[in-house]
Amino acid sequence: MKFIEQIERLKYLDRLIRKESTGTPEELACKLGVSRSQLYNLIGYLNDFGMAVKFSRTRNSFFYDRTDKNLDIQFSIKIVTRKEAETIYGGGLNFFYKQQA
Repeated sequence: MKFIEQIERLKYLDRLIRKESTGTPEELACKLGVSRSQLYNLIGYLNDFGMAVKFSRTRNSFFYDRTDKNLDIQFSIKIVTRKEAETIYGGGLNFFYKQQA
């Protein structure tokens, strides 16, 4: 469930940045339950999405340099039957087995 944890962490990070209540990088990392380097990886993801995250020493918080964008992360999980799974296309893996003599 690491994927879901990361999604929830990004959503929480987004809320804190929007409220400009992150505190220092060390405080924010503690709030998120990650190391400082992991925090900067998460901020890097937001920047990759075009969110333009900056830090202000006077505000003592991270903030968005661009306020014309919103982060909307959605995902869903659906249990499918074997028959439904047979109609799903989207890639695959090829395994090559070596025959033993």
